[in-house]
Amino acid sequence: MFDILVISKLTKIYGTKVKTKALDNISLTVKQGELIAITGESGCGKTTLLNLIAGLDYPTSGIIKIDGIETTKLNDQELAILRSNKIGIVFQFFNLFPILTATENIELAMMIAKKSEDSQQKRAMELLKMMGLANKAKSKPNELSGGEQQRVAIARALANDTKLILMDEPTGNLDSKTSQDIMKYIKNLNKDGKTIIIATHDQTLAKFADRIIIMKDGKIKK
Repeated sequence: MFDILVISKLTKIYGTKVKTKALDNISLTVKQGELIAITGESGCGKTTLLNLIAGLDYPTSGIIKIDGIETTKLNDQELAILRSNKIGIVFQFFNLFPILTATENIELAMMIAKKSEDSQQKRAMELLKMMGLANKAKSKPNELSGGEQQRVAIARALANDTKLILMDEPTGNLDSKTSQDIMKYIKNLNKDGKTIIIATHDQTLAKFADRIIIMKDGKIKK
């Protein structure tokens, strides 16, 4: 099976005078189609690792390869293009634009990828239907429940049909019933062939994964 993500000796240090080592010489390989859960206490480096994989930050040292592309050699513009084509991101706090409708939030991801307007609208509606939100297409985030906002965020991450989906605490701000629903959506996406990496405190969600990676003090413990 193809290695969609290869991380080698990845280190991230913040600060100049007072240095904080957020990640310490991490190596990790993820195969296409895997569902991976990264767990650990707050401050262990989970979110930092996801941000580096997503190209939202640069490592101090080390190598990241996504779908064979060494992302640590790319500039900001090249990383933005790579994100549009290769990576879907679901943030902990949804990160939906409050002035945009559910449909428009999803279309925005495709607009950045320069998809045609017709294909944007068609794909957005397909995803909203898949998420059970067809009747919320014109609703803005403040008119949606937390679970509905998270489903829109997941739909946005799927908009460009990327191979890799990164999720930072996707159930962190949801009640237990809604969390269970989101877990089912995530598992179904994985069954459809998506490679998914989740950073989570939620042990119930972690148990859905093919593999659990435990982090502590910026290192992979297990």
